[in-house]
Amino acid sequence: MPEYGSGGGYTVVMAGPFASSGGGTGKLTTISAPVANWKGGTSPYSQVVAMDDISINSKIDIQLSADQIELFSGQDIAFTVENRGGEVTLVAVGDKPSADCVFQATASEVII
Repeated sequence: MPEYGSGGGYTVVMAGPFASSGGGTGKLTTISAPVANWKGGTSPYSQVVAMDDISINSKIDIQLSADQIELFSGQDIAFTVENRGGEVTLVAVGDKPSADCVFQATASEVII
């Protein structure tokens, strides 16, 4: 299995549902975040988003486009993604998003 780095007792290895017989790459997909699904009365706001084949060991990263970075930084919004036991939660810190959002995301498996 290809190893992509280690430290602190953890090693990132492409495995599980994202591994391929040719060496393994992360899964690339999109995350849709409708404005109506944001929960919370104050920051941080969150919503559960759909991603297939996610396990409790999946590491999820979102990649905002340059246009999205410019737009959301001007609106005082930063995003992160959390894996809560195999359920993917998108978190918005700062202001609540006022429009539907679509982000590119990657997922990889972390083997401990």
